Amino acid sequence: MKFVKIFLITFCTLFGIPISQQCDAATLIMMFDLVKTSNQNKPSDVIEFVQRFKLKNIDTGSTYKSSATRANQVAVFDIPQGNYCLYSVNLYVNMELEYCKSPNFRVEEGKINNAGKWRLGYSYESHTMLLVYAFKDPDAVVSRARETDGNLFD
Repeated sequence: MKFVKIFLITFCTLFGIPISQQCDAATLIMMFDLVKTSNQNKPSDVIEFVQRFKLKNIDTGSTYKSSATRANQVAVFDIPQGNYCLYSVNLYVNMELEYCKSPNFRVEEGKINNAGKWRLGYSYESHTMLLVYAFKDPDAVVSRARETDGNLFD
């Protein structure tokens, strides 16, 4: 029986999927979008289509794909406790832009962690990304999450 428990915990940790209460998963909610920036790195109001974005557990190196693909859509992650960064953004099928810079954040097990709204800017001319804001409007993220999935907070 111990072998099975170890396997489940390892499976949970590797794939970020909570299989049972033994997985010690934490829940993270956040919103993300991407805007175009000018050559002078000034963000515009043009929101880009994002296929997905990924988080990276800095402690383990594991990455976790978002469920949200539209602006103002809440992404819900069931992931192991740890220190995370916004790792990358996929604009198109073959275009993944890596970021993983400060600010990083901590996700704690046994509660709903709220990283707020995040926005990155991307310049198609210089192929650079910059942080426009992070951890913004956490109350708005909670409100949107309740509209989308009221059972999340039960």
